Amino acid sequence: MAPIRLLTHSMNKGDTKTAASTLSPEGIAIIDEIPPYAWAGRDAFDSWIKAYGAWQQSESLTDSAYKLEKPTRLIVNGDRGYVALPVFYTFKQRGTAMRETAHMVFVLQEERGTWVITAFTWVAGTSVRARP
Repeated sequence: MAPIRLLTHSMNKGDTKTAASTLSPEGIAIIDEIPPYAWAGRDAFDSWIKAYGAWQQSESLTDSAYKLEKPTRLIVNGDRGYVALPVFYTFKQRGTAMRETAHMVFVLQEERGTWVITAFTWVAGTSVRARP
């Protein structure tokens, strides 16, 4: 879970350099609800970050934060891992506080003694107004 937590913590701080350090240098695969929906390879994260930023701007989203919940599935098989977990995504849309309960799935691999993320996907929920 360490690379997943670090990725999330770094993204919440806007620290994409540290977030990228959790990913396999061999490349990753990303599936998300934002166009063009899929990225793969060594530059996948950088391309996704650009698309994510453009999407946030087009949707008037600010103050985004992710909170991970306990994994609902965690499987380790040798040097490979699979983690599925609920995620609470909070943000403001046009100044209105919103929240979304979603899920994420991560695939990890141990490379040279360190676990790195090789894939992740966002399984969107429905966004609703946040309760005070």
